[in-house]
Amino acid sequence: MTNIKIQEAIDFANEKHQGQVRKVNKQPFTVHTTGVANILERAGFKDEVIIAGHLHDTLEDTKTTFEEIKAKFGKKVAELVEGVTEKGEGLT
Repeated sequence: MTNIKIQEAIDFANEKHQGQVRKVNKQPFTVHTTGVANILERAGFKDEVIIAGHLHDTLEDTKTTFEEIKAKFGKKVAELVEGVTEKGEGLT
């Protein structure tokens, strides 16, 4: 059962990546982010890490800001997302 914060992260990622597709296979972008989060969940990570998995490309590939993630999901999640953000890569 998905908790409320994880569902909020799924909804947030879907909204932010709306209309985006992966360069590699043209799938909706959130197929990738959901896949990452599912791996983290199966591996037993805490909710904050799973949430960061859903959001891990939002800073890189959308107009989302660190402050926006921090305000909605907390400083720890924002720092996790920022830590895996590649600068200047674009939609992968």
